[in-house]
Amino acid sequence: MTTKQCKKCGESKDLSLFGRQQAAKDGLKNECKACVKLSNQKRYEKNKEKHKESVKNWQAENHDKVLEYKKNYNRRVRSSVITDDADQKALREEG
Repeated sequence: MTTKQCKKCGESKDLSLFGRQQAAKDGLKNECKACVKLSNQKRYEKNKEKHKESVKNWQAENHDKVLEYKKNYNRRVRSSVITDDADQKALREEG
């Protein structure tokens, strides 16, 4: 079996287009990734203000985690920019 029918849209799609779910017999969700994404977007739009408030509260309660994440993110971004700059400089010197 290389295809599966999505329970939401009814289309037969390749197995790679379904998310994993350990509890299912075949190990895959019943809805394709596109349908799951669409339903998540609709749920977010319906509850946008509630979601924003929830995120805001979590960030306030976990200020240290937010700061640590931002610090690590900035470090990763800077190092990738430095690496990209070094790669570009090396390519210019070769060519």
